[in-house]
Amino acid sequence: MEEELKEEEKNERQKQACMEECLQKLKPEEHDLVITYKKQKGKLKKAARALMALALGISPNALRQRVKVIVKKLRKCYQDCLKTA
Repeated sequence: MEEELKEEEKNERQKQACMEECLQKLKPEEHDLVITYKKQKGKLKKAARALMALALGISPNALRQRVKVIVKKLRKCYQDCLKTA
C-alpha cells in the first residue's frame, strides 16, 4: 500500500514537471494568453474573454481558435514528455 502511494506521488510529480516544462516552451505571449484565458470562470468568463479579444484586436472566435492551437501544442508536448518519462 505504501509503495503504491509512493509510485502515485512520483507519477504526480512527473506530470507536474512535464506540464511546467511544456508551459516554459511556449512563447511568453502564448503562455500568458492561455493562462489568462483558461483561468476565467463563472458568469464573467464570456465578458472577460471578449475584453481579451478586444485588447488583442481580434474577434472572440479568433481568440478561441488561437487558444485552441496553443492548447493543442501544449497537449502534444505534455503527452510526449510523459512517454519519455
